Order: sequence, then C-alpha cells, then structure tokens
Amino acid sequence: MDFQFAYQRAETRLLDGLQIKVVSLDDLILLKQAAVRGRDKERDNEDLNFLNRLKETLRKK
Repeated sequence: MDFQFAYQRAETRLLDGLQIKVVSLDDLILLKQAAVRGRDKERDNEDLNFLNRLKETLRKK
C-alpha cells in the first residue's frame, strides 16, 4: 500500500463546509497492518482490533 494508491481510493467528505479527502476504512486498516509488520507494538494491535470491529459494525448497518 502506497500513498498514491490510497489517495486515488480516498473518500471525499464534507467538513465545516470544506470537501476533504480521507483514507477509506479499508485502506486505513491496510496502512496500519503495514506499520505493525516487524514491530511488536501493543497499541498498534489494539488499533487494528478496533478498526476491524468498526468495519464489522458498519457493514451490519
């Protein structure tokens, strides 16, 4: 996953009257997984667990 790929897939959101691009939830998970590789960071793993639970919750709606 590289920046250009994630940017092309970014979602446009309206925030305080401004349109901004934000990374998709799927790409955020991929980026976080890439950051964790080679590291044993408890916080990174907690973040990944949270993001995956959020994705499942949103999928059910």
